[in-house]
Amino acid sequence: MQARLRGHVIRRGDHVLLLEDVAGHGRPWVGVVTARGGALWLATSMGELRLTGPLARPRLAGPGYLLWAVGRRDAGALRLVRLGVLARPDELTEAVR
Repeated sequence: MQARLRGHVIRRGDHVLLLEDVAGHGRPWVGVVTARGGALWLATSMGELRLTGPLARPRLAGPGYLLWAVGRRDAGALRLVRLGVLARPDELTEAVR
């Protein structure tokens, strides 16, 4: 997972990886993508955010992917500016085992 974060500001601890800054956009939202009602959502530890904007497409990262995401938050939505895959669904399953 750390290889996918090269160039970003991170801190590591015991079983913890903290993303401090992504490309100058600050701390990203991190969560698993879900699909509901024709939209993609990011399930984070703080709740769910509906993903909007041109980057909110399943061809980039669909349901089950663990992502970091930065963008403009508006009510319950996040208009994506940048996103990155931390783990594909199959990798996430293996990491949890």
